[in-house]
Amino acid sequence: MESVAILLFSALKNGDPFGAYFFNDKHQEYIPPKKGRRHLLHVFQKMILAFESSSFCGANHKAAFHFFNRVAKHHGVCFFLSDDISPESKKEMRIATRKHDLLFLCPVDPMEEKGNFPQGFLSQNIETGEYMNCDLSPEKQKIFQDLRKQRKQKRIQFLRSLGIPLVHLKTNESLFATLLAFFQKRQHALAR
Repeated sequence: MESVAILLFSALKNGDPFGAYFFNDKHQEYIPPKKGRRHLLHVFQKMILAFESSSFCGANHKAAFHFFNRVAKHHGVCFFLSDDISPESKKEMRIATRKHDLLFLCPVDPMEEKGNFPQGFLSQNIETGEYMNCDLSPEKQKIFQDLRKQRKQKRIQFLRSLGIPLVHLKTNESLFATLLAFFQKRQHALAR
């Protein structure tokens, strides 16, 4: 939510219209772009309600981008915040990139990156809500790290093939600083 708040306050400060689309395995809430503080509070309220009422389930990226492409008529900068992306949504995402400046924001947990897990712990699957005991012996941690790296590499290649920039938002670092550095680098590249 912090990254969304930073983006919304930035749009408000710049006088830009902003909206939001929250989804999981089905459409949850679409808020068309508008300007102003009242609209900012409205988006925050809907965001909090969407997160609170969201059941544990996966995300249907294909349906989400299909809906987004139908309702988002005007060119805009669009941020897609997710920890993964479905290759089945490639056609819909390609359509979105023709009309919009699309950026993919991916939250990254440093503990997951390092792989320094205790050998046994209780974990909850965020998409199903299911709890499970995890046994991560050193061999299993290596398998997990290899799979995580493969998944990350596939995500990078997939987004590159569509020309969509990827920003990793590390949960232990300042999201503001990360986003600011990305936009400064991007502005410098565009100025060339």
